[in-house]
Amino acid sequence: GLEFACLYAQLGTEVAVIEMLPDAASLLDGDIRKSLLRALKSMKNLKIHTEAAVTEITSTEVRFTRKGAQQSVKADTVLIAAGRRADTESLNLPAAGIKTSKGFILVNDNMQTSAPRVYAAGDVIGKSLYAHAASRMGEVAVDVMLGKRDAVMEYHAVPWAVYTYPEAAGCGITEEEAKESGCEYVTASLPMRYSARYYSEFQNQGGVVKLIVNAETRQIIGIHAAGAGCSEMIWGAAVLVQHRMGVDQLCSTIFPHPTVSEVIREAAFAAADALKRGGA
Repeated sequence: GLEFACLYAQLGTEVAVIEMLPDAASLLDGDIRKSLLRALKSMKNLKIHTEAAVTEITSTEVRFTRKGAQQSVKADTVLIAAGRRADTESLNLPAAGIKTSKGFILVNDNMQTSAPRVYAAGDVIGKSLYAHAASRMGEVAVDVMLGKRDAVMEYHAVPWAVYTYPEAAGCGITEEEAKESGCEYVTASLPMRYSARYYSEFQNQGGVVKLIVNAETRQIIGIHAAGAGCSEMIWGAAVLVQHRMGVDQLCSTIFPHPTVSEVIREAAFAAADALKRGGA
C-alpha cells in the first residue's frame, strides 16, 4: 500500500493512506519505521491517517472513523491493501491427506506436506509471502525431490524490501522481536549519511542502518535499513544472518570504498564497541 502511495504521490496525484493501526509499516523495526515515516510524511501530495477504521466507500469518497470522529477523503480510485489469504478450499486437500491450518498448507522445512510425495511452495503455505522466498521454496522442494535431503528453507534469513521513497529493507529479527524473545542483545545504528558516497548522491535524504547482535554469541541476528537504494545491499545482510556470522567477522571483512554499504561495516564496529562496554 505504501509503495503505490509513494508512486502516485511522486506522479503528482493526491494520495491518502488510511491505516487502522497506530503506525503505518508497523511490522518494521521501530527505529527503521520512524525514519521511513518521517520521510513519507514530508512528501508532497501524501497524507497518512493512522488509527483510522474505514466505514464506507462511496463513488466519490472514503469515510472512516478516527478517535471517535467521522472523517472522509475524496477519492477517484481506491486501492485496498489488506493482505491475502490462501485459496485452497476447492482443492479437497483432506482427501489427499494434506493438512492445513487456516487454509494454509502445512509443510516441514523441506517443503514436504503431510502427504510424503506432495510438496508445496509459495504464498499458499502462509510463510514469507514474497516472490523471492517462493522461488527459494521451489528450489528446496525440487532439491529434496531429487535426493538432496539436507536442503532446507531458512526462514530466518529471508530478506525483505519496501519499495517506497525512500526504501526500507531488512533481514533477521527486529529489536522488538529480540526483546520479546528474551535474548541479551545490543544494537548499533548509524545514519546513512555516515557514508560519504550516500551523502554526495542523496544529500537531501536521511536514512539509517541498524544492526542487532546477540550479546552472548556475538552473532548478527538482524540488519535493517531505511534510505535510498538499501534494497540493493540487503542481500549481504541475508548472507550474514543465514550463515550466523559474528560481528567480529564482519568488522574484519573488506568493503570496497567508496560505497554506501560501508555503513554496515561501520555499524558493526559500533556494535562491537557496545558489546565491549556491555550495553546497547
